[in-house]
Amino acid sequence: GKTVYLAGGSVVQGVIVTEDGATNVVIRGRGILDTSPWNDAKGFYIKGQDWQTASINLRWTTNVLVEGIILKQHVDFAVMGGAVDHVTIDNLKSFSSQEWSDGIDMMASRHVKIRNCFLRTSDDCIAVYGSRGDYHGGSSDWDIADSVLWADKAHAIMIGVHGAYWTDGDVIENLHFHNIDVLENNEFATNFWGAMAITCGDKNTVRNVDFENIRVEHIREAGGDLIRLAFGCFEPSTTLGRQVENVHFKDITYDGLAGSFISGSPGHPIKDVTFENLIINGKRIKDAKQGKIAIGENVSGVSFK
Repeated sequence: GKTVYLAGGSVVQGVIVTEDGATNVVIRGRGILDTSPWNDAKGFYIKGQDWQTASINLRWTTNVLVEGIILKQHVDFAVMGGAVDHVTIDNLKSFSSQEWSDGIDMMASRHVKIRNCFLRTSDDCIAVYGSRGDYHGGSSDWDIADSVLWADKAHAIMIGVHGAYWTDGDVIENLHFHNIDVLENNEFATNFWGAMAITCGDKNTVRNVDFENIRVEHIREAGGDLIRLAFGCFEPSTTLGRQVENVHFKDITYDGLAGSFISGSPGHPIKDVTFENLIINGKRIKDAKQGKIAIGENVSGVSFK
């Protein structure tokens, strides 16, 4: 039931953390939330935390609005959501060159709406995860639109790598990304390629994901994929996911040399991937070869319209 307002012209050094289980929270304004004094210490001086101290921490929070403010040099995440439900992030501007400084990353979160944001990050711009740390459960019903994403490395959009590996995994489903501009992307580690990426790990199932009306700028040669759908596990993830199914790409435009990669593995299928009006270098793509889309094992139902 509280509002935190950063007035235009203000520069506030610190982080904003919701109480566990808070409801009806508003964080808004036109000021700057600046965490640059803690860049070298990786957040050690903020509540004794030495890892992933986000500028805005939403913890088991329900009914949240984050609107209008500017985040400067966040140490790790710009906005971290853990087990949140019904959150809207609108007109957020984020700038950070700090190592592993993601944009908006949320674990086990539902009904997430992101609008009108500009995220310039050194790592993933937006990441959708299942369980991680103390946050347990799947993620569902995300709607991300009308935004500009600029990741110096890794992914503009990343889905699926973390989940409840100690049980049967999580379900990450019903995600809609539309009207988005992806600016220059470059990544040297091949496992982290993909401007739009689903890396399914931790026994997760990822399904019903739509990418629509997305314009992708230059990806440096040998520095990434346009699209990457695969299985993988990165620390603290420990094992591969179960399956990826029903992924739809519509009205995707890209000019450049990068290809794409879709591959399951034994016991880990990828099913029903549709490309509708995929335009690369001004040409409508009619098949995988024309689109430089490498298709590996255990992949079925790839179609072009």
